[in-house]
Amino acid sequence: MPAAAFLAVALAAAPACAAAPAFADWTEPPYDPPVGSRWIIQRDLDTEENYDGAINRSTFRITSELRIEAKPPTGFRPSTGH
Repeated sequence: MPAAAFLAVALAAAPACAAAPAFADWTEPPYDPPVGSRWIIQRDLDTEENYDGAINRSTFRITSELRIEAKPPTGFRPSTGH
């Protein structure tokens, strides 16, 4: 892209960027799950193997359960699904 065209695009986008909220204003919500709450954690692992031009794709799914059993003064006491 020629320098003049790049500069024109950058200057046109500048007002939109200036109006966007600053990330410094964002704060992460506190982690405070209620006792007895149940959480499902799921992860998909995708693989792709190439054997002499033949492509083999597969997905391996991991599902876990987490429960918040208690909230002692030192943090949380989770348990994993049985």
